This record gives sequence, C-alpha cells and structure tokens, in this order.
Amino acid sequence: MIRRGYTLVEMAAVLLLLLVMLTVAAVKLYPAGGAPSLEEHAAELREAVTGCRVRAITGGQEQSLSYHPGFRRWQWRGAGGREEELALPAGIEVVIAGKRPDPAAGPVTVFRIDAGGRIDAPPVILEQERRQLKITPSPATGAVRFGEPGEAGSGGRENAVEPLWLEAQ
Repeated sequence: MIRRGYTLVEMAAVLLLLLVMLTVAAVKLYPAGGAPSLEEHAAELREAVTGCRVRAITGGQEQSLSYHPGFRRWQWRGAGGREEELALPAGIEVVIAGKRPDPAAGPVTVFRIDAGGRIDAPPVILEQERRQLKITPSPATGAVRFGEPGEAGSGGRENAVEPLWLEAQ
C-alpha cells in the first residue's frame, strides 16, 4: 500500500522538534532574560560618573556618586539638584576597596569629584558570575575606563570616555 501524506502524529513530532530548536537558539541569543551585561552596566556607571564630573566643573561645586548596597542602587544629584539613581542588575555585585559593602550600613560614597573635575575614588570592581571589571577613573583627566583587573592601562580596551576639558565658571 502506498501512502501519500503524513499522519497527524508525524507532523506534530516535527513541529515539536522545530520548537525545541527555536527555544535553544533563543536562550543562546538572549541569556538571562535580556539582563544587562557587565560591560553595559559599567558603561552606564561611566556615563553617571562623567555626568557628575561635568556638573562639578560647570557648577563649581563638589559632586559625589554613592552606592547603596541595601537597595542595590548607585545614587547622585543630577541636573537641577534632583536625586538620580542607577539600579544594579541582578547577578552583578560591587566590591569597593576590596570589600563587599554591608547592606545594613547605608550608602557608601564611592566617587568624589571636586569643583575642578578631579576624581577621587577607591578601587571599584563589578563582578558577575566568574567575571570581573575594574572601574578606573583617571584623577587628573577624568577619563573613566573599565577592564579586566590587572590589564595594562586600567582597562586596555577601547572603552574610555574622552577627558573633559572644561573651565570652572
């Protein structure tokens, strides 16, 4: 007897196999539900530090950027003096001066920027699973770099923000 088609069971099996393959491909393309990567969070933090530096220079007043471990947020005063924050994504941990901040201790001032734009900060490392990125602001030029701890040039990769050469008003 010659068959001229597929049974419903055969079509369902092929469809199920295709769905499994698409699911595996989607998980590979979008890991952890699309959560920001270590580099993306470091770039957002770099933008916040650079913005604080611009406000310090143009406003002629010291600025600071703090980390609040209890709420897992970076906090600073933005334009117009309003409080701004950047949430720390799940799975990323912060190490400041070699220690994890105590969540019960309250905010820790990490980046202090004087009116001339000079940045004072302890070593800051972002960790995610087995990876680490060290955030390194240049005290003199204000360039903020990030890279693997121990890399030459405090980052080494093309990830530095150009220094801002602004005069205090």
